[in-house]
Amino acid sequence: MTTKKFTVKFRCFLVCQSSTRKVLLPNSINYFKLVNYCKQKFNINADNMISLSYRVGSEVIDVNDDDDVECFVSDFSNVSDEVPTLSITLHETNTYSSCKSPDFDLNEPFIPDESSQNNRNQFFSNMPHPPHAPEIILQNNHRCNLENRVPCSIKLGDKFKDKEECMLSIGKKAIIEGFEYYVVKSCKKRYSVRCSIPGCSWNIYTRKFKSSNHFKVTSLHPIHTCSVTQLLPNHRNASNVIIGHMIVDKLRENRLVYTGKNIKKDFNIDWKIDISYHQAWTGKNYALKLLHGSHEESFAVLPKYFYNLRMANPGTVTHIDTDAEGRFKMCFVGFGVSIRSFLNYMLSLIKIDVAHLKGRYLGTNLLAVGMDANNQIIPLATGVAQGETVESWSWFLGKLKECIGDRNDLNSLYIQRLKIKDWCPSSNYMAETGADLAYSMVFPRAFHGYCCHHLMMNCNLKSRKHKALFWKTCKAYLVSDFDSTIAEIRSFKPDAYRKLEEAGFDKWLRAYCPAKRYNYLTSNSAESINSLTKNVRKVPVTMLIEYYRELIQQWYYDRRYNGEGESPADALTSWASAKVNDRMIKSATWVVRGIRHGKIYQVRDSRSVHTVNLTEGECSCRKWQLSGLPCGHVCAVARFSGMSNCNHWAKGWFSQTTLKRTYQQLVHPLKEPWETPGDVQVVLPPAIVKRQPGRPKENQRIKSQGEEPRIVRCSRCVVAGHYRGACREPLPSQNVRRTATTNNEPDACEEMDYDQNDASMDNLMDYSQYTSSTAYNESSMGDMMDFSPHILSHDYYYPQFND
Repeated sequence: MTTKKFTVKFRCFLVCQSSTRKVLLPNSINYFKLVNYCKQKFNINADNMISLSYRVGSEVIDVNDDDDVECFVSDFSNVSDEVPTLSITLHETNTYSSCKSPDFDLNEPFIPDESSQNNRNQFFSNMPHPPHAPEIILQNNHRCNLENRVPCSIKLGDKFKDKEECMLSIGKKAIIEGFEYYVVKSCKKRYSVRCSIPGCSWNIYTRKFKSSNHFKVTSLHPIHTCSVTQLLPNHRNASNVIIGHMIVDKLRENRLVYTGKNIKKDFNIDWKIDISYHQAWTGKNYALKLLHGSHEESFAVLPKYFYNLRMANPGTVTHIDTDAEGRFKMCFVGFGVSIRSFLNYMLSLIKIDVAHLKGRYLGTNLLAVGMDANNQIIPLATGVAQGETVESWSWFLGKLKECIGDRNDLNSLYIQRLKIKDWCPSSNYMAETGADLAYSMVFPRAFHGYCCHHLMMNCNLKSRKHKALFWKTCKAYLVSDFDSTIAEIRSFKPDAYRKLEEAGFDKWLRAYCPAKRYNYLTSNSAESINSLTKNVRKVPVTMLIEYYRELIQQWYYDRRYNGEGESPADALTSWASAKVNDRMIKSATWVVRGIRHGKIYQVRDSRSVHTVNLTEGECSCRKWQLSGLPCGHVCAVARFSGMSNCNHWAKGWFSQTTLKRTYQQLVHPLKEPWETPGDVQVVLPPAIVKRQPGRPKENQRIKSQGEEPRIVRCSRCVVAGHYRGACREPLPSQNVRRTATTNNEPDACEEMDYDQNDASMDNLMDYSQYTSSTAYNESSMGDMMDFSPHILSHDYYYPQFND
């Protein structure tokens, strides 16, 4: 017996122009069928276009697709006392059938001429006009036109605040209007310039007021009598001061890196002038100095800035460390709002990292961040030091310990500075970094873990298969799962296994981790903060710390007001709720058996059997203990017990109530103007140790195993240990004696009486080295004897030697 399907329909009025039809439309009708049905009802040509619409109150709603039809049906299909009206609007279009001959010649040009403009409007009425061709920008065109420039106006009698403003205004005028000038007079009382083209009458003369530092234009000839049509390369008046003032607004608004190449290109396009890369680079540095101040000024005002930061945000901790001469060594800032949130509402987890600063004084930026219950980052403390050393890390972590205390529940502190160079194959151990040693000294009772990503890089695991196996090993909760995966790594990468073993399995594994890691295996949170500060590592130290303060202020404000609204007491954060829901779905088919009702349950999943102890808050899979969130087995127990959710088994810091309390306070900006404390600490810039140019001399090539050192020998004195160019050994005397000149003749040398039996001459000259006819002896004789033809007025005596 077959059942007949009934189609549910609803009444509707179709209105087209002055005609109205009352019809029954099925609830399952789509847009295409509805349009065809309307055309059939009113005998409308299939080629004509129609549009559908209906009214809801005073609003007219168009029906253009299947979604609109579905909304129309859902709004009126269940309403019995009201019959909806669907309006149909007809749009006439000109159609040309392929079987009819066109009334225009296809051999004529596609675009009609002016005489057939009316036909063009008829044939192409529905075709949009073609867009205009883009304008061509010649970036390397050095020809400039003064008519297209907006002149920089300087009039007779104009006043300037000081000489610097006067020079800047004249320099900007030269850049904008495209000419060069030279300085005629520049002193404390006058500043005068002329056009650099000989014969041009353009000039500006300014003079200082007697009673103030103001300058005034006393003489002006604003008309150029020269031809300013082409500029020479490297504009002579484009100094770093003028370029810096002209690009300072772009640097303030531009969030991207504004390089010297971009500055050169912009000056070429905007002002049609060429500047060198050195001019662009020095101009950018001057503009940054205008925006952020100089590094020297930043170190000088650092104590004053820290004082006002503490006044604006109570609980903020600041420290400055200097040497005996008062030069800057290190500084520390612990943000009070972040520290209070960490102590009361955040995960007991800290991640630290370091970033290398740029600029004149270099240095390193030390950073410590925490995580809230919604997997969001909060910077806790930051600082600046001269390098990543044991001293700097010990000092920084010691100040951090003063803020948070010596907590035993500080479960994880990631040390990620494990580079390839820290691996010492000779001694067969993993060298500890400065942060590693400092942490073990400052926080001896807290758990210390490594970043798995950096550990993988040190082990040289590059292929996709090896990486997947390594992360499977890291994420294993059970020792049995870890043993099977680490055995595979040991089989194909013995060196990697040795490094992982010497690093300590409890430092990076979940299976052997004695504390809660909250599923965090990497230090990506700290790396994310370093990525945000990438473009501000050249700024002075006060601006760097102010950037961190503004970042925390913005995050606290956004997270506080984005989380408004009432929620159940046991409601989890969005991140935690997504994790629990995913585990709830996976455990839908798992079998649960109660061992001790209400306390202990046994859950069989797709692989094995695990025991859940609700009283102790433990599961044999260890996910519940390590993450703080209910695992899939706990979710299965909740479903077996008839509970709607298992949120009450999650740790308290994952609730939305705790998240709201985390951001209940705000970070405040500094008040203007800054207050000056009574006892201001004097901080001088750090000493700069300039590295010598070239490769350091002590970096010698490491010899291969069994390689013997090569002995070098001088070709001049035949002594081992140096080359001819560095030889300092004396050569035998040439036995030349000068005599006085007579009769205005040039100086001459006379022969010395030489006796073969003279012992003194035997002591002066050693004949044995010239007795052989080797190449060395021939070169030595050539060095000692000079047969140059340009010395004709000197007679030399050279001893004769027998072969």
